[in-house]
Amino acid sequence: MKYKILIVILVQLLIATACSTTEQKPQAADEKPVEEGLNWSIPVLGREWVTGFSQEKAGEFSIVELVLKGETVHNWSELITIQNFANTRRNPRAFFEGLKALREKECPDTTTWNVIEQDERSILYEWRAKPCAGFPEQHEISRIIDGKWNRFRIAYTAKVSEIPAETRQAFVKSMSNAAIVIKRK
Repeated sequence: MKYKILIVILVQLLIATACSTTEQKPQAADEKPVEEGLNWSIPVLGREWVTGFSQEKAGEFSIVELVLKGETVHNWSELITIQNFANTRRNPRAFFEGLKALREKECPDTTTWNVIEQDERSILYEWRAKPCAGFPEQHEISRIIDGKWNRFRIAYTAKVSEIPAETRQAFVKSMSNAAIVIKRK
C-alpha cells in the first residue's frame, strides 16, 4: 500500500512536469535548469483519461495517477503512473532491481519480469503478476529514465493477465520515445 501511494504521488508530479511548457535544448554541463521534465506522449487509444490522484513534495518527489473516466484510484481497470524523484544516486538498473526485490518480498514467485530495452540512463521493462497479498492479476509496462537532476518513472498498468498486443505495442513505443526536457529561465 505504501508503494502504491508513493507511485501515485510521483505520477502526479510527472504529469504536472510533462504538461508544462518546455523547450528541448541541449544543456550546458554546469547549467542547472529551472525545471527538468519529461516529454511523453501518452497513447490515448480511444480512452478518456482523468487525474485520479496527484501529490508533490517540492524538491523531493511528485506523482500523478491517471485513470479512465468514471474510475478512481481505488477502483480502476487501467492506470497510468508518472513519477519524478529528485536527486537520485542509483542507476536505473539498480532502481529496477530494488523494485523487483520489493515485489518479491511482498509476493514471492508470483511475478515475471522482462527487460525490453536499457542503456546507461534508462530501462524499459514489463512485469506480469498473479494475484497476491490483496493485489489482483496485473500486467505493467514501465520505464525509468534518468535526467541530470531527476529520475522519472512512467508506467501503464492493467488488471489483466496480458495487455492486448496493440495496446502493449503503443505503450512500448511511446515510452521508448519519452525524453528528458529542460525548461530554462
